[in-house]
Amino acid sequence: MIVPVLLIGGKGERFWPRSRRGMPKQFLPITSEKPMIVETLERVLPLAEKVLAVAGVEMIDPARKVLGNHGKGVTFIEEPTGKSTAPALGLAAMACERDDVLIALPADHHIPNPARFREVLSTAIAIAKQKEGIVCLGIAPSRPETGYGYIRPGKPLSGGGFQIESFVEKPPAQRAKRLIEEGALWNGGIFVVRAGVYRDLLKKYIPALSRVLEEGQAFSSAPTISVDHGILEHCAESYVVRGDFEWDDVGDWGAMARIYPKDSSGNSVRGNFVGYETKHLIVDSDQGIVAAVGVEDIAIIREGDVVLVVKRGMEQNVRELLAQLNTKELQKFQ
Repeated sequence: MIVPVLLIGGKGERFWPRSRRGMPKQFLPITSEKPMIVETLERVLPLAEKVLAVAGVEMIDPARKVLGNHGKGVTFIEEPTGKSTAPALGLAAMACERDDVLIALPADHHIPNPARFREVLSTAIAIAKQKEGIVCLGIAPSRPETGYGYIRPGKPLSGGGFQIESFVEKPPAQRAKRLIEEGALWNGGIFVVRAGVYRDLLKKYIPALSRVLEEGQAFSSAPTISVDHGILEHCAESYVVRGDFEWDDVGDWGAMARIYPKDSSGNSVRGNFVGYETKHLIVDSDQGIVAAVGVEDIAIIREGDVVLVVKRGMEQNVRELLAQLNTKELQKFQ
């Protein structure tokens, strides 16, 4: 049985104040008119025989509301506390038969060509059915990106895919450029593995987590660790399939410059915008109009009574801004 597993996380990640009706990004229509989590589900439904969604306590009810009546139906698994991807996927593996093929999917990726994505995924599924390890989807890079991890493919496999030679975590720009020239791929965080294989790998590489899942110990005692760091970086039985499709993890507002359509001045816009002598802006407005004169290389985000202005290149620092809003006087704007 093919079982996509939507990894929704604990509290969810917000990357601007108020975060569209108080919800984290995976529940929002950021890249289309549909919430990103719905897009994630719909792109794998043609392959799915069963769907699981693993969500934290704060995210489980919103997940049910958005996905509860969708497609083939979704079985929801509540993660008592956020523990990263290895424990979340472990909960899903415990809910499946050993031969079920799990497809671990972050719920906030932008993949505009779902048909090609499924073709690549089908290759990964075929490998996972035969191998005693985890198969990663490695994304063909479009630029030297310092915010992503990289996978270096090794020996090729018959039928497509490669053994993984090594992982490189968030390299500096020059190193990222060399890795791309050498054929390295982005680590997109999409994994394919049989449920029984995954449980065996946990027992071997993360025994403390295995005991929590297999023996019913308190989930709070489980280690907080990712699949990458807990298993893949140590396991010789790890593989990668090259994903030659457009992909973005929508990690911050800078991604919108790659996703939103651009005008003749290179401004990426969603909503009503009027500009004079502007260049390379990112504009997203849910109501009214945004007007700008003589500015460039900034993001302007408007939602209701909250306006966010960010210098391009500093989109990741919105997290620090959100921390400053956590005061008695300004909490209402979160």
